[in-house]
Amino acid sequence: MRVRTHTNPFNFHFELNPEDYADQLAHLPDQIMVEIGCGRGVFLRHYAKNNPEQYSLGIEIRKPLVTLLNQRLHKLGLSNASVLYGEGRQVITQLLRLKQIQTLCVFHPDPWLKKRHHKRRVIHERFLDDIRPYLSDTACIHISTDVGELRAAMDETIQAVSWLSQVDHDPFWETQYASHWHQFSEETGRKTWCMTAQVVT
Repeated sequence: MRVRTHTNPFNFHFELNPEDYADQLAHLPDQIMVEIGCGRGVFLRHYAKNNPEQYSLGIEIRKPLVTLLNQRLHKLGLSNASVLYGEGRQVITQLLRLKQIQTLCVFHPDPWLKKRHHKRRVIHERFLDDIRPYLSDTACIHISTDVGELRAAMDETIQAVSWLSQVDHDPFWETQYASHWHQFSEETGRKTWCMTAQVVT
């Protein structure tokens, strides 16, 4: 199945009604891992398999991939993982419960290199402030990119947020991280930058 690599989240104009997602939301525990833009689910499957005690929730804006990945998760018997259709900020703020996210992952987001498009980047202060109530008091945010300019911008954003602190040498990147984008970066000789930020109270 051929699906576009990137989709503009600003094209997602649907309001999310929790009642439409009731069956999918009902079984979510109080603490979950969330991956925004899970694509074909390389990381989601890997993480769910290696962390059976934690529930893993993917958010994906490309509907065909949501259906495909939920089918794959079912076939693999990974009952501790599922994918919701929607745009990341909307799903978090309109469907999830307060302080429900223990781990948030955003891997290789679209860099939106033109200056007029910078507002469309996932990691920015407004987005982080919007999702803050849905992060637990000890939540970690894991971010990766192979675009140097975006890495610098995200690093600047994290430093500007008073309730986040960067974590040096996080073992997550050696023990948990696996993604299609990381493989792509290695194959094309592009350096990958990884960063972790933790909520501080």
